[in-house]
Amino acid sequence: MCGVDRSEKLLHMARERVPKSHFLEGDVRALPFKDRSFDGLWMNAVLHHLIPQHMPQSLAECHRVLKPSGLLFVSVHLDDSSGWQAKGPDFVRYYARISGAMLTELLQDAKLTPVRITSRSAESRWLHCFARPHAN
Repeated sequence: MCGVDRSEKLLHMARERVPKSHFLEGDVRALPFKDRSFDGLWMNAVLHHLIPQHMPQSLAECHRVLKPSGLLFVSVHLDDSSGWQAKGPDFVRYYARISGAMLTELLQDAKLTPVRITSRSAESRWLHCFARPHAN
């Protein structure tokens, strides 16, 4: 397993919790891997923290590093608003509003085919999607 995050603090926590895994500091818009390196990618609660202009590049990077038979998992929080939100006294994070239709369009533009999209409603609402690279 290999993980990527921009936050050194979160990478430190990940290394402590899963010491046998490999974690790199990096940006989802420019993944530090060779083309077609992975059978699967897990993009959990990442996309909705990007500004909309950066979403296409991040999904294009997922497509680039996925093997042709690979599988991408994406989950996004379904929020009613976009923008910076305070999650504590010293914790502010950006949230983008993403719908199922928007996610489908972003994936298709990145040459990824949604295989299954589901959502669940509870206290927090989430959209989960599995996608594969387009068949040639």
